[in-house]
Amino acid sequence: ENIYDECVLASEEVLRLVHKGSRYRDFSVVCADLPTYQNALSMYFQMCGIPTYLAGTEDILDKPVIGTVLTAMDAAIGDFDTKDVLRYMKSALSPLPLEACDALENYAILWDIQGKKWLNEWTMHPEGLVDIWTDENTKYLEALNNARRRIIEPLHNLSDAMSKAKDVSDRVSALYRFLDEIELRDRLEEL
Repeated sequence: ENIYDECVLASEEVLRLVHKGSRYRDFSVVCADLPTYQNALSMYFQMCGIPTYLAGTEDILDKPVIGTVLTAMDAAIGDFDTKDVLRYMKSALSPLPLEACDALENYAILWDIQGKKWLNEWTMHPEGLVDIWTDENTKYLEALNNARRRIIEPLHNLSDAMSKAKDVSDRVSALYRFLDEIELRDRLEEL
């Protein structure tokens, strides 16, 4: 019914299995919110003479991989809200270098790119309300669109797959395809 009852049950189960021949090192107790459980769990295990080692006290949401995945999900499911797209784009494992992220952010702010505008080819002048187009401006806009596609196409595929998903299995498969598409494994190996 509460945390204390859960901790008592865990300690009793460990003791029961140890008396049947298991070793203490054969067990792992996993909880979603260690700070909430830590004191009670330590107290009951100590009272029962169960040796403990506490690990994993870092928040999983602070991990770069999890942050990248969550920001991508926010952007894909949130209809490409600019704030979410920029957070994904600037996440630790973004497929773009920081300079490209900054350039995309500047253009998105300049031209108020929101929602489905991320999916369309950008055609407005990269310097703002300027009538004269130089070759440099055209090349810069082309580079912006290439970077935009590199970020948005996988997010768009993820968004489509999530909207068509019938169950959790479909959603997990969609997420796996997204991670494969952005070559997350390769970037992790590089790190």
